[in-house]
Amino acid sequence: MSVQKHGPHYRIVVSINGKIERFGSHQKTAAGAREVEARYRLNRATMSHSAALKALFPESAAATIADLETDFLADRESHGGRDREPIKPSTMTFYRSALGRLKGSESLGKARLDAIDKATVRAYVKERKASKVGPAGINRELQVLKTLLRFAKDEAKISDVPKIEFEKGERARDFVIGIEDFKRYLAACDPLLLDVAQLMGETAMRPGEVVRVKPEHVNLQRRTLAITDGKSSAARRVVGFSKAVAAVLRARIAEGGEYVFPVPGIAPESKVAKLSHLHDAARNAAGLSKRFVLYGLRHRLATLAAEAGVSAFQLQAMMGWSNPAMAAHYVHMAGEANVKSFQTVQKFLTESSHT
Repeated sequence: MSVQKHGPHYRIVVSINGKIERFGSHQKTAAGAREVEARYRLNRATMSHSAALKALFPESAAATIADLETDFLADRESHGGRDREPIKPSTMTFYRSALGRLKGSESLGKARLDAIDKATVRAYVKERKASKVGPAGINRELQVLKTLLRFAKDEAKISDVPKIEFEKGERARDFVIGIEDFKRYLAACDPLLLDVAQLMGETAMRPGEVVRVKPEHVNLQRRTLAITDGKSSAARRVVGFSKAVAAVLRARIAEGGEYVFPVPGIAPESKVAKLSHLHDAARNAAGLSKRFVLYGLRHRLATLAAEAGVSAFQLQAMMGWSNPAMAAHYVHMAGEANVKSFQTVQKFLTESSHT
């Protein structure tokens, strides 16, 4: 058992049946946290872990989502991102929006945090489905709920986090545009989108990364671009580009301005929405599938790289993923494609031998 600094407070670290558990001490000093730890030890001599926590913090059991909202958002904003870095304003806006829907629901709005279970979550999902919300939207809200409950556990508001089952049927970004369709798409692009699409098509940069590119990030001589503002440490990387894209970037930089891809009167965090609208218009004009979204340009390069034999390790670095499972997924899909190719060749050889 020990105490551990966590943001402005300390939390207690204990081992229960061989599993490490952490809960908040509500103390801002190590000495105060150790006093809480001592009381917890005394309670645990005669009580379960859950009962010991309730005896320590009897006022915590009545906490609701609304009661914890302010502290939760403060924790997220200060060090709640990947790699415990500050979260971006757009993400905080998403958190507030999701919390508003959670608080406003009949099933979760007035529920005590320690009373939220599988049945409560299923009732919430049923509510959202009745409001015509799809699996992706529901899952984003459930992820916020799960993160909130983990924070509640850290703060000793609850003793355990219930298992949350996410909705199936969420559409994956598995559409890969063909070469000819891609040419038709580029021909239908607005000048701004055309330049963005060429850069994304070669570097697999995220739309949010593209709109934040500044002239000082670009090295035209070496044909490299440094991504300095990412969702995780893995996202901050250096990408390379061709002479054709170098010409695009050179012309954009020559126009002057703080950003390489400026949209007058629109902040960087709003540019992605603007690009998405331009993308939809170009896609529709070219008569392409609605499954081809702006982010599909990034997905396209990842798929082609995996099919070309790029290893999962290299692909992870190229794409700026912090989770190696993402790269493994693309390599696995490429492997399946290779197997099918071999099966096609083997079928042809077999049929040829009988003629």
